Amino acid sequence: MTLTEWGLLALAAVNLALLLTLLLRKPAAADNSAIDRLERAQRESSRADRQELGTSFINFQRTLVQQSAEATRTQNTQIDALAQQLALLQRSVSD
Repeated sequence: MTLTEWGLLALAAVNLALLLTLLLRKPAAADNSAIDRLERAQRESSRADRQELGTSFINFQRTLVQQSAEATRTQNTQIDALAQQLALLQRSVSD
């Protein structure tokens, strides 16, 4: 083997040793606390989003119920008016 090949082999061994060191190393405590803070913030954000979405759905449901009730009242009024018109028409035809 030439000197270049030995040098490349030595560099590969050093590279492998450094990679193993990085893989086997435990994460620092600061990393763990940062991860914990991020997880807590994510949970709080998700909880707030769920509450906001729930409130939006409740408001949407109330609006639909109100509109349905208004449509029902309008239809009942129209049906009553039609019934009165038919009664008048029936009286005028029978006279």
